[in-house]
Amino acid sequence: MLQYIKKNAILMVMSKNFLLISLICCVLALVGCKKERQTVGDEITENSSIVSVIEVNDPEISAGNEAFLKGDFQSAINYYESGLKQNRSIAYYNMGVSYYLDLNIAEAEKYFKLAVAEDPTFDEAIMNLVAVLAEQEKSVEAETYATRLVGTRKTARVFVDVANLAIKNGSSAKAAYYYEKALQLDAKSSFVLSNYANFLISIGELEKGQKILESLPEKDFTALYNLAYIAWMQGNTGTSYNYAMQAAEDPDDSEEGLNKLATLLHELKRYTHEAETLRKLILWSPKKDYRLRLVYSYMHAWELDKATDEINQFRREYPTDINAIVSLYNILIAQGKITDAGNFILAEFQKNPDDMLRYQVVRHKSLYDRDFKDAKALISVPQKTPLVELARVAYYTSIRELKTAAKILATIPESTDNDYYIYQSFLLFKDKKLNEATAVAGKIEPTKPEYFWYHLVFSWNLHKPESILELVHEYRANHITSVRVPMLRYYLNPVREDMEFASQFDGKGSDIATTLLYPFFIEPDDMYPFVALGYKFIRAEDDTAAIGELEYSIERSNAVAKHNEGLKKLLNFNYAGALADFREAEKVLNLDPFLQYNVGLIYFINGDTLLADRRFQQAIKLNKYFVPAYVGSGLSKLKSGLKDDAATMFEAAIANADEYAALNHETAVLPMIIKAKYLAMLAQERPDRVITTLAAETDREGFIDAIEIIADYLLQPQLSKLDPIRESSIYKMKDLVYLFDLSERPMQEVKELPFKNRNTIMSAKYIMAKRSRNFDETYLAPYLTERVVLTDLTNLSTLLRKRPEGLRYLQMLNQFDVAYPAQYKASFYYFMWTRDFINSEAAYATLERLSYTDKEMQYYLMLYFLINNDNKRLTPQVAQYNASYENDYKGILMDAMRNLEDRNVDGFFDQMELLLDIEPFVFNKMPVEIDIERF
Repeated sequence: MLQYIKKNAILMVMSKNFLLISLICCVLALVGCKKERQTVGDEITENSSIVSVIEVNDPEISAGNEAFLKGDFQSAINYYESGLKQNRSIAYYNMGVSYYLDLNIAEAEKYFKLAVAEDPTFDEAIMNLVAVLAEQEKSVEAETYATRLVGTRKTARVFVDVANLAIKNGSSAKAAYYYEKALQLDAKSSFVLSNYANFLISIGELEKGQKILESLPEKDFTALYNLAYIAWMQGNTGTSYNYAMQAAEDPDDSEEGLNKLATLLHELKRYTHEAETLRKLILWSPKKDYRLRLVYSYMHAWELDKATDEINQFRREYPTDINAIVSLYNILIAQGKITDAGNFILAEFQKNPDDMLRYQVVRHKSLYDRDFKDAKALISVPQKTPLVELARVAYYTSIRELKTAAKILATIPESTDNDYYIYQSFLLFKDKKLNEATAVAGKIEPTKPEYFWYHLVFSWNLHKPESILELVHEYRANHITSVRVPMLRYYLNPVREDMEFASQFDGKGSDIATTLLYPFFIEPDDMYPFVALGYKFIRAEDDTAAIGELEYSIERSNAVAKHNEGLKKLLNFNYAGALADFREAEKVLNLDPFLQYNVGLIYFINGDTLLADRRFQQAIKLNKYFVPAYVGSGLSKLKSGLKDDAATMFEAAIANADEYAALNHETAVLPMIIKAKYLAMLAQERPDRVITTLAAETDREGFIDAIEIIADYLLQPQLSKLDPIRESSIYKMKDLVYLFDLSERPMQEVKELPFKNRNTIMSAKYIMAKRSRNFDETYLAPYLTERVVLTDLTNLSTLLRKRPEGLRYLQMLNQFDVAYPAQYKASFYYFMWTRDFINSEAAYATLERLSYTDKEMQYYLMLYFLINNDNKRLTPQVAQYNASYENDYKGILMDAMRNLEDRNVDGFFDQMELLLDIEPFVFNKMPVEIDIERF
């Protein structure tokens, strides 16, 4: 259809334009005629393409003209025949006019030619002959006669007349010559300019033609249509539609003009207006093609009752028309009347075993009835016509012999039937050639259910939300209510946002805060002022925990020593030994915020975010000014997906640091509080806030200076900015710079260092895997017995789609620890991805036995129930999640998918619009792929 419009849109409209021009030229030409010739004024020829009959001093001619004015054309012709004795050229001319109005175009042409042969200078006869020839598409002959006028009637209109015919005959150079002559005579004429603009458009000079047409003070149907056509070609569908509707309101149209306007409205997907235009067109000529197009336009507009009325009326006149039979079948399918459609098409095929009907029956039995035995019998025939072969494609596609279907389809011309594109796009989709499948799907007739669903699924899997929203608009603008939902299958597409890594590095402020979050020694002498201050302010609230903290911190020095031994082990990455010492010290120091914080830090490093957060919260309860604990709690919540709660903790860290400074303005503020304050700002992803706040900071030390350098780098990344801290001895600062290098530099320029820090090694592996889609276990061998490492490696394998490696790490995890929740979360996600629902269910059951739940786990459950097509469990899980986390994009996403699974297309679109409004870039982290099984 698109190719057809581009080739013919302007030229076909101009043929109508020529006929109108001829009428005008004829009238003007009469001014120069011989005095004995005089046109007869009448209303009969007012809307005709030719001029009226001519009166001369002849009784027979006069009597014929009287009969002509009464509309008795046959009597008029009889009188004119008698007038041939005295006025042959006039009589022939008037007979031509009468035959034309009596709808006998061939005879009109004959007598106009006789008139011209009798009198070669009879310009009126020449002009009417040209008009009749042009109307019959005899443009070459018409141009031959029209050229005669150039010598006698050198007017701008005559030159335009001849130029238009030259265009129809494919002679752009000749047309340009005559347009130049016309413009020389009258460069301000709207008539000349409008036709010249049309000529420019026809040769591809769209912008020049558009400029001329837009400058016209009054625009006729042709100008408005061509402006609509240009806007459509330029992709400005809104402007195109506006011009098209103005053209539709112009009474000065024609059959060809209405035909082209209806075609353009179809391309603009304005199907209701297309139908209105086709109705006007049918008044001109009730052709079968126009009437069937009206049926299709109602189908496109999903006005199925009107489509049914039209096709039934059509079939009363043409009961055996194959196109009408197929149209009615498709209407029944669109209405969801699958059984009725099948019975109808089978009955028609039994009456007439036409190949098209055979194809429709095979397709219905294969696709809807799943009656493969009967379908196979119908294709087991000797003939190999394109439609029979297409029926075989339908059969083999339905039984999932896709290679056989593709092989047959390759032998069939695309023009066989529009369903060719359905199978071609489906086979490309199954072959993972999504872009090619989408291009082919664009050719599917929009009334087919596959058009809607292929575009939806392909756009979804290609992550094109704009295409989905366009489909939403089309769905609702056309009031589509009968779109049948195919059998869909959902697959997990592992994405980074779904996974919790104990060690990761994406270069964000929260990653930096995680890397630099540091442990604390308990220095009894140095900590007294801080503890006492905490006691002083908390005592006012009768917090007995503060009193206990004070007593235990002073009295239990042995426990402090044990704690500090554990801290040395922590700094040497011996996390198990450190945790054992801390638990020993905790028997006495259970109310010490330092110890609670350090235990939380070990849990955090090992990926136990829930346990970590409990310890950080305990430290905060013991002393509200223990700012590092707020940062630790915020980072733990962030890893668990609780962004709002994390933001609250980071802001509380900053507020309490400032409050402590205000209360302690006469003495130096503890460095730990200042450091934690700026880590909280980085975790907020606010490096600008760090820079602004540090401008007023007077109490500086190395860590603070380093934070300023890092914040500046985050604002404008440039690795050379990190040079001052590359060799810094500050806690993990070298590690941090190395991770930035690894993230930004070409990988071959960065040498991997054998860090002793397990977490830095894992973060480095994470970066390398993210950049190269690969990783190895170099430097990790000593840690392959640690559950946190194996869990991260499982997740990393899943993210990289490395199925054997992921399974191996899971097997290793099962040997070392059977009560580690993160292990089962990784296992759950891995088995969802591999569609191993038995092991998925086992991982889920284990997490339930461990009484483990968090936001991420609740999200995993929604994914699991969706992918496992378990709508019974999916619905309450979505409701529970959305009640707990209102307006969270993951909950809205799952609600959209649940609606799709429930066949609630309207509900799906409601949720998608909400989802894309809340999270416009959701498809950058889309974990669900959709597959089409069958309709």
